[in-house]
Amino acid sequence: MKLLFYIIFLASFTLSHRYRWLMSSVIIILLVCGIQKWQVGSVTFNAYNNNSFKDGSFWHAPLTFLASPLFIDFVYGICIYKIHSIIKNINVTERLISWIKAFSLFIFALAILEIFSTQVYGHGPLLWGLWCAILLLSGLLYETFATIPKSKILHFLGDISYSLYLTHAIIIDMFYKYNAEFSIFGKPHGISHVAYILILSLFLAYIVYRLIELPFIKIGKLINSFFTR
Repeated sequence: MKLLFYIIFLASFTLSHRYRWLMSSVIIILLVCGIQKWQVGSVTFNAYNNNSFKDGSFWHAPLTFLASPLFIDFVYGICIYKIHSIIKNINVTERLISWIKAFSLFIFALAILEIFSTQVYGHGPLLWGLWCAILLLSGLLYETFATIPKSKILHFLGDISYSLYLTHAIIIDMFYKYNAEFSIFGKPHGISHVAYILILSLFLAYIVYRLIELPFIKIGKLINSFFTR
């Protein structure tokens, strides 16, 4: 899914650098809504739907995949980037800044409560996707107008975040498949269960970051400098 998003974004970037965010969003929305409307006559953003198009044919997998509401989460991310890029260039008074910080903290806290509530449970643009987008936007809003001290821990987590995103599912899958080998201290439960997986995930992410991500970033910069001479 992420690979397809990169392809869509690259195509939009090639067509228009200035409006790449808008073109990417429109393409994704048209795919999700257009295919659903074409196949079943209605549109849903509920990720837990029963949509299954062209069963038994070659087009079943691609159509069902492209119409997934989960793609709307990428639109959230694009819109957050655009909103933040506009907000950070706005000059406001100190009095208004105080109100903005208070409002953003309130929304941030509300989003956390919703994410951990029983009413909001599950993936997709109507559930965790929506409230995580609100959480991120409110956090960026606060960061834009407030002075936040630098943290080496947060900086480290930011550096390895992409490697963590790519590898954490591997750790979780191996943990459940080979539970006896991983659980050297017995079967962990509750907080210990989460802490165990978290430590292993961070360790693997750091290795991938140092041995794979950083070298390829350097290679990418060399290739980019070669073509921009």
